[in-house]
Amino acid sequence: MAYNTHSSYSTKNDDYEPWKPSFESEHAGPHGGYTYSGNTKARESVFEKGSDSPMKRMSLGSKTLKEAPNKLSRAKTMLGLGKKKEAERQRTIALEQERIAQQEREKRARRAERARRAEQEEQARLAKQHEAQLLLHQQHLREQQARMDQFEAEQRRRQQEIDDEKRRVEEQQRAKEAKQQEEIRLKKRQIEEANMKRRNTTTVALRNLRELVRTRYELDNEIWQKRDVRKPMRPDIIKKMQRADAILGEIQAMVNTWEDSPGTWDEGEWELAYEVRQRLLADGKRSWESHPPWVK
Repeated sequence: MAYNTHSSYSTKNDDYEPWKPSFESEHAGPHGGYTYSGNTKARESVFEKGSDSPMKRMSLGSKTLKEAPNKLSRAKTMLGLGKKKEAERQRTIALEQERIAQQEREKRARRAERARRAEQEEQARLAKQHEAQLLLHQQHLREQQARMDQFEAEQRRRQQEIDDEKRRVEEQQRAKEAKQQEEIRLKKRQIEEANMKRRNTTTVALRNLRELVRTRYELDNEIWQKRDVRKPMRPDIIKKMQRADAILGEIQAMVNTWEDSPGTWDEGEWELAYEVRQRLLADGKRSWESHPPWVK
């Protein structure tokens, strides 16, 4: 198997490895498959400085070949340590990345929480603003309704005042018309009474009064004579009783209008008329309807 030695020479490095086996190169060197591939200046210092003869170079190569297994073991150890360090470094990087990712997730969570809280606060603010606007709108509606109610109440009050004024005017008009009608009726009544007085005091009226008195007297005699008739015969007597009462009322109404007014009676007539009036209006005139002749 071909080995290739690679080394990095540095005067400042204590782990100088001039011979390092390599399993990757296919070029074999003249010393048992090893090829020196160190730093150019180091190679020159090894093979040229103080090595003028080929034997010295051969002895130096043998010595180096003897030390190669130890160096190979050390290289493997160093390779294993490098791999462990690399794995540790990879784990450290992975942990750091996980920590950074966790921090990023926490940041995103905090940002999301802040955004959620901000959204909630904004929604609460909008809800409060909407509620305030709704309350303001409701208050405006209540105020508008109150103004409408006040306006309607004022309209009703004004209409009531107008109706009351109209009724008052109508009542005054009716009262005025009633007063005028009453005055007219009073004047008519006065005229009628005056006319009746004149009619009742004329010669014809006195003649009619005399005939009424005579008729009443005749009916009274007939009724009284038939006071003992039986009940089936009473209807005719009852008719005469009603006629006699009506004549009495007419006589009393006529004489009740007699007064000693100027121009009504001649001189000396009023004394006679007054005596007749008093006799006809005096008590003792029988009302046949309330006092039938068959009632004892």
